[in-house]
Amino acid sequence: MQASLLNQGEIASQERKRWIREVHHTVKKTKKKQQVKPTKKERADIEARLREVLTTSPTCCDLLMSLFTSALFHLRRSTICEPFPEDFDGPERNYDDAVLYVSSFPPTKSCVEGISRMPLVPLKLLKWIVDPMEEEGIQIKSIDIDQFQREVGFKATHDSKFSAPTHVFVVEYSDWHPHYVSFQEKKSIFGSIIGYHGSSLENFHSILRNGLDETFSKQSSLFGEGIYLSESRDVAYNFLKLGRNHSSGSIFGEKIGCLACCEVLKHAGVRRKENGIVYEDLKDAEGGSLPDGYIVVLDNSLVLIKYLLVYTYPNASPGSAILQPAERRKRKISVWFYLLMVYGILLIGLWIMHGNTFVYRKLNTFGWKSSPVKLD
Repeated sequence: MQASLLNQGEIASQERKRWIREVHHTVKKTKKKQQVKPTKKERADIEARLREVLTTSPTCCDLLMSLFTSALFHLRRSTICEPFPEDFDGPERNYDDAVLYVSSFPPTKSCVEGISRMPLVPLKLLKWIVDPMEEEGIQIKSIDIDQFQREVGFKATHDSKFSAPTHVFVVEYSDWHPHYVSFQEKKSIFGSIIGYHGSSLENFHSILRNGLDETFSKQSSLFGEGIYLSESRDVAYNFLKLGRNHSSGSIFGEKIGCLACCEVLKHAGVRRKENGIVYEDLKDAEGGSLPDGYIVVLDNSLVLIKYLLVYTYPNASPGSAILQPAERRKRKISVWFYLLMVYGILLIGLWIMHGNTFVYRKLNTFGWKSSPVKLD
């Protein structure tokens, strides 16, 4: 019964999304009929803004391009590539054209040189990717890792070298961003704490632009449904999944991963455990008591992304060992396996040397007639 209800809910949700897209498509068609071909001045404004962004913040543009292409090229792009550029949206999204245009982009660091030769559609697509402030009210800026650790009051631990990022970006919001305004009002009442969230690379295009969403949490989550974070960066790092970077000539290399560093309100809709004290009861949790430092947020309005921590592989930063968590576990297992194998070989050698007569008797039962070697 529960499964059928869930299936009905999913079908209804998909139909609603399809209806919304059809409405947007109809509105856009009406607008296109009313629109006049962009003037030279409008194109010049787009080019000028792109040159400014690409020149002043090439690393930020590179990251935004990497996150978008990771979602666009993924098999789950229909659900994770949100938001999607309007020029390619409609009842049936035109992913193929978006892939074609993105694949034709030169490396971000050299995009400035080819802006004037770009057709209008890919030019607008490039601006939509690297300059989200105008439409969505957010932007990112690269900051020093030491500055980030000072701002969040990070306390180093023994395992911190494994979770040390290679790049840090601060997320800035416009004054009219609805989620930011609402969060700041609640923060002045309830206060906040810092929490880290690890996920797959392809999810971060949506996470950055839409925020964390509790509806994407798994129904089989150990401590109930919600957005899972940890007050420990080292713990969250174990949930990070590196992904392939499809952005041409990216400075981040072929593999990249992200952690979101967030502000979380000390609200009744947030479950956490601090110094043995449990805040809010875990009524639907299957895993028992919530571990120290874990945070489960029941409503995405109670969490705000403050920083993006970026991890590149295999190009680790000096002094840090950036390894995929699964690869670190495999390496530990293989080391222990080889140590046990060497220990076993030594034991067998000692047994053969000191138990020579016993070995001869055993071999003799199988028809081996040679005399045992006597050791002096």
